Amino acid sequence: MIPHYWSKPLKSLPAAFNARAEDLEKKPFWRSSFQRYRCLVPATGWREFKLEGKKKQPYHFRLERHLFAFAGLWSRWTSPDGEVVDSFAIVTNEPSATAAKYHDRMPLVVPPDLYEGWLEPQADASAVLAEARARSGVLRLEVHATDPRGNNVRFEGPEVVAPYEPPPAPAEAEPLEKKARKAR
Repeated sequence: MIPHYWSKPLKSLPAAFNARAEDLEKKPFWRSSFQRYRCLVPATGWREFKLEGKKKQPYHFRLERHLFAFAGLWSRWTSPDGEVVDSFAIVTNEPSATAAKYHDRMPLVVPPDLYEGWLEPQADASAVLAEARARSGVLRLEVHATDPRGNNVRFEGPEVVAPYEPPPAPAEAEPLEKKARKAR
């Protein structure tokens, strides 16, 4: 996300595709968007990566309902050349018990009955945020491993999120000392 007030070169813009829920009111970078420019980011799932051995295994998360929405913040920035750029960030939260097994954060899913409050600029954003955060811990998530080839931009399609059975890890070789004792 590029905040509407950004005046420095874009290369000095911090990575801002995720906004931590606990920082929305505290950090100036997010504050004005949190107060006035909230959005919903439609989704059918998301991926997280877990280090398993020396490789990162992707996992796909989804909810019972196939379409849902993440809490988001948006901004409209105008470059010094006059180009208008709309951008957004997804709000993240502490993970639910299920998601915590895979990652230390997760996108904040907004329950459908809170959509209107999240989108309404005059609504008490803090109250809606608190309610969405309280409910995120009890989401019924479905999780499954996915094909690591999905990390390659050339590999697209439904196979990227389809359940995947990782190949079994190779058996550890017996330490030489153990082999030597067995030989005696």
